[in-house]
Amino acid sequence: MKYIMRSTGILAAAVLCAAASVAPAEAGTISRWRLDQQIGAAADNTDPAVASPGDSGIAAGSQDSAWALWANGRSEYVTHWNGHRWVQVPANALAGLAKYGADAVAASPADAWVLGSGRHGAHEIAWHWNGAKWSQRWVPIWVVRGNLAGEIDVQTADFGPRDVWAFSLFAESMTKTVSYAARYLDGRWEKVVLPAIPEAISAVSANDIWALGAKSSTDYAGQELMHWTGHSWHVVRLPRLRFPAKTTAFAQAMAADGGTDVWLSVETETGLAGASTDFLLHLTSHGWAKVQLARGIDDAGLLAPDGRGGIWAAGNGSAPRYKWEFFHLLAGHWSTYAVPAPPKASIGGVQEFIQVPGTASLWAVGHAFVPYKSNSDNVGEIWRYSA
Repeated sequence: MKYIMRSTGILAAAVLCAAASVAPAEAGTISRWRLDQQIGAAADNTDPAVASPGDSGIAAGSQDSAWALWANGRSEYVTHWNGHRWVQVPANALAGLAKYGADAVAASPADAWVLGSGRHGAHEIAWHWNGAKWSQRWVPIWVVRGNLAGEIDVQTADFGPRDVWAFSLFAESMTKTVSYAARYLDGRWEKVVLPAIPEAISAVSANDIWALGAKSSTDYAGQELMHWTGHSWHVVRLPRLRFPAKTTAFAQAMAADGGTDVWLSVETETGLAGASTDFLLHLTSHGWAKVQLARGIDDAGLLAPDGRGGIWAAGNGSAPRYKWEFFHLLAGHWSTYAVPAPPKASIGGVQEFIQVPGTASLWAVGHAFVPYKSNSDNVGEIWRYSA
């Protein structure tokens, strides 16, 4: 769902300015992105088990531990990065996952959760990893919520066995009820009221969580940037932007990298033809800055910090190719990397990517179209960037 920012007003104060140096995408750059693992076969029609880009379908607790959630025509399952390779979690370790399904995975170094949406009375099913084994849990039904369209989009933040957050995105986008997040704190789940309906989450630490949200479904101009500082949520003012006539705009992705270092991807659409362009907004201790994308980059629908003061984005390249690419901005210079595809296949999409905590490495998940009989089917893909 797209939320619209106001098309009146001016760029807020002098702190909102163009990037100092936006160079064209670097040609001939040696890519450190590689296709790390293919999940499933053509006949399985496998995809990351995420409803939309940005969902918590992959989580990394450390360099040696990551979890990814997958779905095919028959069931859902989890794969684990053990520091050397990706392995499928045995079905008996997550008994009930195929029946109930799952919507999010969260992880810290010795802790992981897989949250489902299969109702059993007043509870939903979940699975918890304590560093040695999985156990089945039942959580309150309000922890994972769907909107009135029947969609479930969930993002999570895991800071250890005693502190886990679950944010149901757009959960009340069609109602007027109070928005809240679900927090597992010291052994019990509790509701934490949010200033706005969450749309995207970027968690840095237990005392530093950022959320992009909207006030209500009837006020598309009301996007909010929210910040958790360890005790309460605060609203951080977004800059006012001026757009041409008949233009709609909305912040579609977010990434935070600690302190006051937050990136937003803003998409604008002008005219009946729907021509769209993106740009970035960067919040630092000096205020907001507007950062233009390099030539050839039309869409930056996914963001992740690079651990070095820059930002990664993923999206479709420009016409006429429209190929999926990774984009990297560091010190005012853009570099572009093609998303690696398996032989005789084309990339269907990158659906989520994340920074490995404490490093400049990243994981990304998505799918590719591979030839199968007279048609083509989806196979799951895991890409890795090694810094």
